Amino acid sequence: MTNFIIKSITDLFFMLLFLILCLGLGKRIWSCLFDSARTAVDMFEEGIFCICIGLGILSFIILILGLAGILRFWIVLAIFVLLLIMVFKEIKGYCLTCLKIRKSHFLQIFRSPYFLILSPFFMISLIWLFLTTRIPPLFYDALVYHLGVPNQYLIHHSIRFMPFSFHSHHPFLIQNLFSITLLLGGYGSTKLLIMTFVVLNVMSLSLLTVRLSGRPISWLAGGIFLLTPTMLVVGSLVTVDLGFSLYTLLAFYALCIWVIKKEQRWLIVSALMTGFSLGIKYTAIIYCFGLCLLCLVFALIKERENIRYAAKVCILYILIAAAIGSGWYIKNMVWTRNPFYPKWADVWGNPKIPKKNLDAFHASAHAFDFKNFKVGRILSMPSELLFHPENFGVGGSIGILFLILFPLAFFPDKKNQVYSILILFCIAYLVAWIFTFRMTRFALPLIAIIILLATNTLARLIQSQQKFFRYLIMIILMLGFAYNLHYSIGIFSRVYQPWEYLRCKESEDSYLSRAIPSYPIFRYINNTLPAQSRILFLGETINFYCYRDVIASSAFDINPLIPILKNKKTSEDIRTALRGMKVTHLLINFKEMDRLECYYQTFGLNEKDLQQLLDFLRSSSILLRHRDIFLVKV
Repeated sequence: MTNFIIKSITDLFFMLLFLILCLGLGKRIWSCLFDSARTAVDMFEEGIFCICIGLGILSFIILILGLAGILRFWIVLAIFVLLLIMVFKEIKGYCLTCLKIRKSHFLQIFRSPYFLILSPFFMISLIWLFLTTRIPPLFYDALVYHLGVPNQYLIHHSIRFMPFSFHSHHPFLIQNLFSITLLLGGYGSTKLLIMTFVVLNVMSLSLLTVRLSGRPISWLAGGIFLLTPTMLVVGSLVTVDLGFSLYTLLAFYALCIWVIKKEQRWLIVSALMTGFSLGIKYTAIIYCFGLCLLCLVFALIKERENIRYAAKVCILYILIAAAIGSGWYIKNMVWTRNPFYPKWADVWGNPKIPKKNLDAFHASAHAFDFKNFKVGRILSMPSELLFHPENFGVGGSIGILFLILFPLAFFPDKKNQVYSILILFCIAYLVAWIFTFRMTRFALPLIAIIILLATNTLARLIQSQQKFFRYLIMIILMLGFAYNLHYSIGIFSRVYQPWEYLRCKESEDSYLSRAIPSYPIFRYINNTLPAQSRILFLGETINFYCYRDVIASSAFDINPLIPILKNKKTSEDIRTALRGMKVTHLLINFKEMDRLECYYQTFGLNEKDLQQLLDFLRSSSILLRHRDIFLVKV
């Protein structure tokens, strides 16, 4: 228990320093556009935007260090300390501004009876999310590439071309931040960064609701967002979705303030946030396109400007966003001749991944298939989200509370015309989501905007003279929050069974061995094999906990051993080919091979190929066997 507490305090201290550094870096950029904050809302708003700008800057620094091949602990630590010293003035200035702002209507929410009644739910959710940061990462996608690829970068001290992992070519702004936290703080700091994204998402949505409505109950938007099952489940895992949600929400935030204040600097900030989101996911391209259309609508309809002005606004927006997000696309262009690799491979003349593999990937991401288009299927989606959330990926459930609130988002506010345009934006975003990748966690920005609109309607009902509405809303919220907490904590507990570990009755090694079948093999590799070993994984896709040079292909890549098995005739030929790749060891997970072949047809081995693999295994020195997993010396 003592070690648990010490580690938690250490991780919290590191994350505090990390966020302070990001705040200082962002404040340098922010100060070029804005004056000091005058109200509590301004202060929180400035802090969130500055932290996110700073995170983006640090990610670019890691990109440069990685491409230069100097991604080492002491270099990153030295830069970290140097930057802290350089931005000390900005950090001090922000702290002094915070001290000056002591009283504000924003702080009155803590005296609201609604807040006092609902605050226990908020506290339980935050405590739960913190407890999940103490658990080693176990989410499959994280172990394969969100953390697995940065782990390989850190082992090699460089961002390198990984031909057998197409996930490594995705925009990696958030994964670069994981590289910093893994290198300087460990996995605990990485999971605290995810929790930070949760808090910043919630605060951003609450502040935006304050800006748009100015109603005392505006904080409720953030509370509902926090207690949505998707947020609670995804917030307990290591993914990039919450980072993407934050940057896209802030891009939308700044664009709304540009509409209200008509200040071009807010348009620049929105484009900056969109640029960072382009560095996180390819799907940000759709969101960027949507925001540009929103710019056109605001300029042409609300402001009644001419088409020339509207075109200038859109061009400026796209240029700034593209300039910020271009780093990862340029890297892809140099390495694969396709900036969107592996997307649109045929268009760019670089189809390195077979079409059947890409089709399997799209199917796993629940991409819409126009061949099976049915209107009824789309209309039944709300009930599917409620009763069959597994069809919408990890964190697929949005909960019955969200479905109850959903219709309230589409009641226009006659006193605020901005809401009418936001409703149209929501409808367009919803259609785009349905017809692209129908995973709930990909729609977090959409969920946030719908909650914002619904909260505005709720606030109008609460402020009405009918006490019935007030009591009914409170009862529905309490029941909905209780169910969402029970569901989210329950599903995490069933899948990852963390309580023995959290109670310090189970060691980390024991917990990981129980949760990850291949972990005992990884432990043997880390403790026994020479540092210069190179291990080829067959079947096994998880590689995060293996601290050696690893060639691990995903379920959608062609494993380099497959063409060798098909083209070589003897075990010695196979061994020679592997040594030509400088492979020293082979790890084979037969059970995982069966699963991948069953669901994704990953390998395509016939009986002759499998027999050749078994012959090679018999003729080789088996260093360790754990269940159906073999570690073989080449």
